[in-house]
Amino acid sequence: MKNTRLVTLFSLLLVVIAACTYDQRELPTNPNDCDTDLVSYRDHIQPLVQSACTGCHSGNFPSAGLNLVGYENLRRATENGAVLNRVQLPSGNPQMMPPGQRLSDCQIATFEAWRTQGFPQ
Repeated sequence: MKNTRLVTLFSLLLVVIAACTYDQRELPTNPNDCDTDLVSYRDHIQPLVQSACTGCHSGNFPSAGLNLVGYENLRRATENGAVLNRVQLPSGNPQMMPPGQRLSDCQIATFEAWRTQGFPQ
């Protein structure tokens, strides 16, 4: 019985890890081509977070207890540094988010602009 529970728990863990995927949205890689003048949650940030973050950071048991679904959740996580601190880490750093592929400089600049501009919706 103990082995059955262990196998079930291990299987569930594998399913959760396998579900943590994302599609990185293509944005310009040249910082000069990156327009961050008027960044909004609806038009810029939400699609980016949906493609890169919510595969793991959503649902009833979000990774690291960090749910990034919805404006208020994401604003709070950006204000307290939980988002920008992790996405700005260099490639290869085990704490870098999203795992596997760093956001582009333009995507990071878009996040920073959203914060600097006062988190427009």
